[in-house]
Amino acid sequence: ACRHASRTAALYAVIAVGLGSALLFYSVYWSSYAHAWTALAVTAFVSYWDRTRGRYDARRWAALGALAGLAALTRMQEVLWVALPAGEAAIEFGRRVRRRDFPGIARLALAAGAATLCSLCVASPELLANKLVFGRWLAVYTGESYMRWEAPFFWETLFATKNGLFVWTPVAYIGALGLLLAPRGPSRGLAVGSGAGFLLQTWVNGSAWAWWSAWSYSNRRFLGVTVVLVLGV
Repeated sequence: ACRHASRTAALYAVIAVGLGSALLFYSVYWSSYAHAWTALAVTAFVSYWDRTRGRYDARRWAALGALAGLAALTRMQEVLWVALPAGEAAIEFGRRVRRRDFPGIARLALAAGAATLCSLCVASPELLANKLVFGRWLAVYTGESYMRWEAPFFWETLFATKNGLFVWTPVAYIGALGLLLAPRGPSRGLAVGSGAGFLLQTWVNGSAWAWWSAWSYSNRRFLGVTVVLVLGV
C-alpha cells in the first residue's frame, strides 16, 4: 500500500481492515484455523508481484512460484492468485509475438516453467498428503458433490445475512469500492489485478455447498482477500 499511497494512509488502511474484519478474530481467538496465515501468504505474493512487475527473469518468476505454493499450503484455493502474474505474462507474450521476438518468447517460457516448478515443490507436502489420504493430488475433503462450479451462491457469499462478507464486514464495502477509484498508471493495474483475484475467490466460495463457511465469524474464507481490502481502503 505504501507504494501507491502515503505511509500514513497505508497505516490507517491496515488498522481499519485489521480491526474491522475477521482477521483479528482468526489471529487471536481461533488461531488454530489457517486463515490468518492465508492472509499473510497472499499479501506476500501480491506485494512481491506488484513490486517486481515488468521483470521477466527466471529468478523473479521462481520467487513468484514459491510464494504461490506457500499460499496454496495455507489454503489450496489461494492458488488462483497466480492469475495476476499469468495475465501479466500473457500480455507480454502477445507483445513478443507481434515483434517476432522468438528468443524472448523462449525466455518467457523458461520463466513460466521455473514458476510452475517452484510452486509445485513448495506445495508438494499438501499435494502428497491429498494423494495418500484421499487418493488424488487435488481433493475436496468434504465429498464429490460439495463444489458446484457454476457458483450458484456467488451473491449470497457477499450479501446474505448469514455470514455475507459485506454484511458482516462493512469495511469491505470501502475496500471493494476503493478499487474502482484507483488512479491511472501502476495503481490502476494493481486495482484491476486485485479485483480479478477478489472475483475469483468469490466464485470459489460461491461454489461451495456451505457457502456461509459453516462455523464462521463473518465469511472466513474471504480472509485471503485482506490485502485487496487494504489496497481499496
